[in-house]
Amino acid sequence: MKIAIGSAFRNMAWRLGDYFTRVEALRQHAGPDHTVRVIAVEGDSKDDTYNALRAVGPSVTVHKCSHGGPVYGSTEAPERMRALSRVGNAIFNGVNDDDDVLVYVESDLIWDPHTIGSLIDMAVRRDGGYDVFAPLVFAGLSFYDVWGFRKDGARFAPFPPYHSGLAPTGLTEVDSAGSCLVMRAEVARTIRITNDYCLAGWCEAARGKGYRIAVHPEFRIQHS
Repeated sequence: MKIAIGSAFRNMAWRLGDYFTRVEALRQHAGPDHTVRVIAVEGDSKDDTYNALRAVGPSVTVHKCSHGGPVYGSTEAPERMRALSRVGNAIFNGVNDDDDVLVYVESDLIWDPHTIGSLIDMAVRRDGGYDVFAPLVFAGLSFYDVWGFRKDGARFAPFPPYHSGLAPTGLTEVDSAGSCLVMRAEVARTIRITNDYCLAGWCEAARGKGYRIAVHPEFRIQHS
């Protein structure tokens, strides 16, 4: 199986060591019969992120995508959503015809190989008839991706139970997810963000094509 990990990088040269330690842990977890490569989209950096990424080696493909905007905070301002949509599509455009799985994960998230590996297995099997799988992303003890997670038009909340329709165990279908999506590469090759609303917009487009999205609350990762 060929696994692609897609992430965006801006002013991240000083954190690349941690990122690629996680990538290598996933490579070891997957085993010798599987390959892991990184689709790295870099733009607008003031440091040497671009050259540092290129120096990692042949398992990393680096794409430039600058939008010229500031370093946005956690906001849903339209200009930020447009900028992130461009960067997101650059990641999806980097998926190769022979890739089997895409792990779309923000470069500043802290994840472990068991969690991502389990989501990859779910995507390959299409557990529950779903096509896209997401963990819950936390900042400390609070659920972080409230802007990206929706179910039946209602957002998730920062604190338990997060959403009245969220099953405490197993998979729950959602309208959208943010920060980390794991899917068969076929889905990634098919869908693009067309409404300038970043991953929530990508999920809307995916559902429009009949793909289904699920979150598994027992699998969790951290925003650093």
